[in-house]
Amino acid sequence: MKTLFWFLAFCGFSLPLLALELSVSLGHPHLPFETPQVWSVSARYGPEVRDLELVPPAKLPLVVIGPDKTLGYENGTFQTTWTFTLSPVRPGTVQLPSPVVRYLERGTPKSQSGPALEYEVAAPAQPGAPALLPPLEPGLRWGWVVAGLGLSLVLALPLGWWLRRPQKVVLPPPVSPETLALARLQELENRFNPQDLKGFHVELSLLLKTYLTGKYGLPVWGQTTEEFLWSARRSTLLSPSVRQGLDRYFHLSDQVKFAAYDPGPALSLAALEEMRAWIAKEAHGV
Repeated sequence: MKTLFWFLAFCGFSLPLLALELSVSLGHPHLPFETPQVWSVSARYGPEVRDLELVPPAKLPLVVIGPDKTLGYENGTFQTTWTFTLSPVRPGTVQLPSPVVRYLERGTPKSQSGPALEYEVAAPAQPGAPALLPPLEPGLRWGWVVAGLGLSLVLALPLGWWLRRPQKVVLPPPVSPETLALARLQELENRFNPQDLKGFHVELSLLLKTYLTGKYGLPVWGQTTEEFLWSARRSTLLSPSVRQGLDRYFHLSDQVKFAAYDPGPALSLAALEEMRAWIAKEAHGV
């Protein structure tokens, strides 16, 4: 019996340790449309690992900035972290690929992949919309909910401190309204379908309204076309030529969406190109 015990102990202590541990994380699983996402890929490894390289991910339907690479060392363990900033081009579920890291372990080429994550992007919210509290089950009281959350927080703090020290929060760099708008215009042009011109103009008008709200703070949402154009004619932020272009396109969009007007593929793409040229000039301060 004693011999069996020492044999098992020897086998247990002689098991090789994992040379590289890969983890993937997101800043938040649910985000508003205008908020960038933070996607981090971290590799923890021992001194026998060399020449780490993150394989560039496939092309994503996102505006991707990065990665920013950081190195660290703690208690004999090295850590390399790649951080991406992701901005969506449309609402819905965003599926991220499985990241792959290549490296050399004692001179042998190896690779390891991490989990594929996804997150939800909410549709643009209308300014001034009231925030609603989630419904409560019958008999449930907010006092008990707050007390339960407080107790959970008290228990979680020492546990979190014991497991891992808090890491430095990396804030994503700001993305300009022009950069987002130009990327979304390109993505919309790539998906152009001559058989669905109404859907094309619905997305194009939504994109233009989102840009005008983010860039100038104009009251686009919740207004009719005539109400918005009336405000735009009195705005000092827009030049006369830009106001004429907005007047022309929003009337065209209303005819397509509500009057079954068929503008044809050429006129639809010309409207997109005119919008792209104007936003590009705005990006260069022209």
